[in-house]
Order: sequence, then C-alpha cells, then structure tokens
Amino acid sequence: MKPSLFTFGMTLLGAASFFTTAQAAILSGHVTDGVNPVFDANVNVFDSATGTQIATTLDHTDVSGNFAFTVPTGTIDVHVIPQFADRLAGLEIKAVVVPGDLNMGTLIVQHGFVLSGTIHDSGGFPVDAVDIDAIRTSDGVKRYTPGDNSDLSGFVDVIVPPGTYDIAIDPPQSTFLVGRVLPGITISGDTSFGIVNLDNGFQITGRVAGPGNASVVGADMDARDTFTGASIRLVGDNTDGLGNFSIILPQGSFDIDTQPTVGSRLVPARVLKVDVVSDANIGTINVVAGFNVTGTVTAAGSPVSRINLDAYSSNDAGVPIQGDVTDATGVYSTIVPSGSDDLYVDVLSPSGFKHVFLENLSITGDRTQDFALQTSNVTCDIVPADVGTTVGGFIHYSINLRNNTGSARTVNYTVVGKAFNNSIVRTLVPQTSRSLPAGPGTTTVGPLQSHVPGNLRPRFLRVPVRVFVTVTDPGTGAVLDTDFYEFRVY
Repeated sequence: MKPSLFTFGMTLLGAASFFTTAQAAILSGHVTDGVNPVFDANVNVFDSATGTQIATTLDHTDVSGNFAFTVPTGTIDVHVIPQFADRLAGLEIKAVVVPGDLNMGTLIVQHGFVLSGTIHDSGGFPVDAVDIDAIRTSDGVKRYTPGDNSDLSGFVDVIVPPGTYDIAIDPPQSTFLVGRVLPGITISGDTSFGIVNLDNGFQITGRVAGPGNASVVGADMDARDTFTGASIRLVGDNTDGLGNFSIILPQGSFDIDTQPTVGSRLVPARVLKVDVVSDANIGTINVVAGFNVTGTVTAAGSPVSRINLDAYSSNDAGVPIQGDVTDATGVYSTIVPSGSDDLYVDVLSPSGFKHVFLENLSITGDRTQDFALQTSNVTCDIVPADVGTTVGGFIHYSINLRNNTGSARTVNYTVVGKAFNNSIVRTLVPQTSRSLPAGPGTTTVGPLQSHVPGNLRPRFLRVPVRVFVTVTDPGTGAVLDTDFYEFRVY
C-alpha cells in the first residue's frame, strides 16, 4: 500500500528531526613521532560524559599520518593508538569540543619501551583481565597505555615512554584479589616486572549517606594500614547510585576513608581501625555538609602547582579532604567541616619552601584562604616509618634536613608531641645541634624512636598525637622551618 501524503510528510519530518539532533562533523588531524608521520595508528573517540566508545569507520592514519572521519558533535575524548610494533606510546586527549568540522592539528606520540609482566594469584595460577597502569612517580600522572589488561596466561605488555613509574596492578573485583603497586620502576629500555603474585582478600561493603540519609553517589573510598600507614590499592572503589561500596582488603587493620566529590559540598569521613578477618559489612558511614575553602598558593607572586593542603579539626583529628592539591594555576578548592580550625600547607623540603601551618581559623562559612610560600636556607620534613604501635607507645620516624644554600651550616632541631588541641605538650627530642654539608642537599637524621608518654596517647579515644620538628638558627634562634605528622598511637 502506498503511504498517504500525511504519512509521507511525517516520514520526511521525522528524518529532518533526526539529522537536526544527530549532527555529524569531520574530525581530522596529523599524527607524527615528532619527526616522521605515523602510519596505521588507530584513532578512537569516546563520549566524555559517559566514557562510552563512539562507533567510527575509516579511523586509521594513512601513509602521511593523516586521519579524517565522521564523529558526532559534542565533547569527546580522543585516543591515538599506534601499532605495537612501532614502539610508540598511546596518546589520550580529553574533553575535545567538536562544534562542527574540527582539525586537531599535529598530534605527537612518544617513542617508548615495552613494559611487561605476568600476574598470578596467591596459588601461582595466572589471572586474566588484570588492568595495569603506569603512574609517573614525579607528578602522579597516569600514562595512557592501550592494551593494558592481562591475557589468559596472566601476561601483559604495553608501550611506556622512558621515565620512572609506579606500576598499579588492579585485578577484577570478582577475583577477591588485592590490588598492588610496584613503586619506582625506571623505564630506560624494555623492562619486565616479572611474576607478581596477588594476595587473597576479603570483601568489605557498606553505604555512604549524607544529611537526611540521602545516598552519596561517586564518593571515593580509600584505605590505609592502621599501623604502617601504607595505602592499599583499591579497585572499583566509588559508591554507586545507592551510595553503596564494595572494596577488597587483605587481612589486617585499616582506616577507611570516604571522600565525596567537592561538588557535593559534603565532608569526607574516616572510620578508624576496621579489623578485617572475613567478608564484612561495616554499615553506614554518615557524612555531613561542610564549607568550601578555596584559594591560590603562590611563591614570589607566581602560582605553585601540586602543593598539598591538609585540614585538621578542633579535636586534633585530621580530616581526609578532596581537591586539596593545587592545579596548574596554583588553585585549590576543598570542603571542610564547620569548626575545622587548622590548615596546613605541606611542601617537600627539596622545594626550598617553608611549611605553612595556620591554627584556630574557626571556619564557620565558605572562605578564601590564599597562601604565599616563603623560601628558607634550611627546610625540613618528618618522614614516618609507622603511624602507631600497640606495643610500648613508641613511634618511629626520620628527619630530613635540607640545606638550600651552597655553604655548610649548623642548625638546631627539636621534636615535640602535642595532643588534645595542643593542650598537652611534651618534648620527645630536646634541642640537638646538627652540621649540614654545603648544599643544596639533604641530610637524614635517623631512623629515630621516641616514646610517647601515656598522657599523650589516650588509648581508648584514639586521639592522634601531632609530632612537630622545628629547625632553628643557632645564632639568632629564628625558626627556619617546622613540619609535623599525625601519629595515632594505640
């Protein structure tokens, strides 16, 4: 039967509506290794909002390194995947806005080396579908490594540019195996990390709820060993649409953090000393609304990136906060609870900047808090060997003293412990003189062991003890730098 004029008209209208809402554009560009064009590189695109791959055709580079194919308009992530045999690393460009036809210009992929290894479970059997990530040690940036899942024999190989990386090993959660990180792997040629055996773990579940018992979606879960402070590599550790989480932990005792997104304006929370001996549900973790503290960290008027900030509440407890690392423009933005009265700018002593510690800010609303970093001839870091111990109340740590000048110097350092909002103060290491060779360079004092007096370690309250290292000029008495670390001594 022939369609009626009305039906035919509606068909045309529907077609016109389709092409109006599903507009297409030509995405083009040129891929090189910095000198020569790259042939037969695959160019994939993904929806930036959902992460879903968008089907494309004719999306490989030609002999001149050029590509041009049709994509939908919108915001996409672009992945460039050279052939493995070319020994070129993959390239990921996020949040590319495509309003219409777009030429991305020249995209340069780096030469690299093969990083390989094999993943086994605790019984020595291969584990497939294990994800491998190469995280640059210097700045925490994760390299894009296509084809980074292990095969049925547990073997995986990827192309990584030269550098030093922390290699994260993330097994599927369904295996009940614990993730692992291989720190400081230097890639200067083809490198194998050998066979890595993953430990069995237990499934720890729970729920994160905000005011009114509302489900908190997308909160990041973190875990660290209660007594060593070592972070545990977690896989699939964000809460789902109902606020539920499921993580795999080895046997032991762990502090578990939940960190809602900064946009939620909810304050992170920490559950102390969760004893893991079997699968368990730890119930609901309640988080409260907080205030937005934002600002810029500068030095000599210029922004400073990758500076970490910490917040501490009035009861001495450290607050696990999100958004606490400055971006490329020196800006940070985080959420802290009402009454959090201490902010701490943590800088590593090799930078030459002094630490900044602002006490008694009494945060009762959103606020802007900028920090201007100052240099010092000598800076310091306290480096913990543990975060607490159940035996004898001892803490273990080292002190790094950094001479930032070209001349030999002598400094004094003192170590004190404070608790209960600094109402109890005890000297752990009396004033001690230390000679430093001409710098710039770091002198390590330690390892040290200090006994924390009983009135500084309230065993049942689990209130942390702040251990401060202060470095002074022996001639003038001027404070050159102060650093501290929170130990929770059981």
